[in-house]
Amino acid sequence: MLASLGISNSTGWALVHLQRLGAGARQSELARVVGVAEPSLVRTIQQLERGGLIVREQDQADRRANCLQLTAEGARLARSIDARLGALRAELTQGVTDKELGVAVRALDRIDAAIADKRAGL
Repeated sequence: MLASLGISNSTGWALVHLQRLGAGARQSELARVVGVAEPSLVRTIQQLERGGLIVREQDQADRRANCLQLTAEGARLARSIDARLGALRAELTQGVTDKELGVAVRALDRIDAAIADKRAGL
């Protein structure tokens, strides 16, 4: 789906999540919502910067941290990706009620929490 836009899935997800977080989101916050370790996100951020899709600046409150902001082109691309995701979601869930989706989401959240607990050794 994203290959037609000339970007990878990891790059696309980073753009969409950054758009949802808003301007000035910290790099660590983006890593958290994407679900990867911060060092794993560095390459993606570098690709986004080189592509002119984001700007990375030092956080004025904490100079050890970086804040990220979409450029106009990055914001346009993020909106396009989000629209495609919405259309895909509608297509895939056609015929499934909101109640059924809610049950599925709650079940998957429980499974996700159990996996996280298992990884944490609980």
